[in-house]
Amino acid sequence: MLIQSAVDSNKKLVNRNNESIDADVKRLTKEISLLGIAKSDRRKKVELKEHLTNLLEGSKTLIDLSGTILPFLEPPDAELWKMITDTLA
Repeated sequence: MLIQSAVDSNKKLVNRNNESIDADVKRLTKEISLLGIAKSDRRKKVELKEHLTNLLEGSKTLIDLSGTILPFLEPPDAELWKMITDTLA
């Protein structure tokens, strides 16, 4: 549970260039949700959804674990340990 809270507080959505896109995604999502059902709103909604899709294409979640200590009370699974050591190396 402690690891989950460390991950949640240190993660952000980034594009292919590792630039944060969290604010843009939230803004577009909010704009889309605020639009009504009028014809002009439907067109705008389609445009915004396309922009959001393009923005999310190739995006990934970046988790910053710098300065984080991960204590293991039991030896981790061999696959997990390999993933961790490869990532931190």
